[in-house]
Amino acid sequence: MIQLTDDVVETRIIETPAKSLNPLENAFSSISGALAFLDEKKADKAEVLKLQQENRVLEAECAKLHQSMQLLNHQRSYLSVQALMVALYVEWETEEKKAIGKELTKLSQELGIPKQWRPDDRFPKGLGVYHPFVCHQFCEKNEFPIPPVLHLVVDPR
Repeated sequence: MIQLTDDVVETRIIETPAKSLNPLENAFSSISGALAFLDEKKADKAEVLKLQQENRVLEAECAKLHQSMQLLNHQRSYLSVQALMVALYVEWETEEKKAIGKELTKLSQELGIPKQWRPDDRFPKGLGVYHPFVCHQFCEKNEFPIPPVLHLVVDPR
């Protein structure tokens, strides 16, 4: 037994386009549809090529950043003159920093511990950084208090 209620029932009628009986008209509509489809595919292909080119550029930039990060991670423990200045709680003028950099370079050569370079836009060759042991020896030689960051430094030789 079916019970009817007073609810409103919505009915939808889907209209389908009537096919023409003229075969030429049907062929023309399918050809124009095919051409429109091909035009869309050409536009899609152009978009894909553009995205691939952008992707190549981004991949190259990512590779450069990855290489820089590896270099920085390798040199993480090395200190610049500025970092040593901060560790010692002192402030040196630019000329003093240059002189200290030269002294650190000389000390680094004497100890046989190579100075390294960190990429820096301010300097064409990069920023010179020194092994913590070299900085420790510099502090001892110049009677600076040894900063906590250099307390447990060992001779790498």
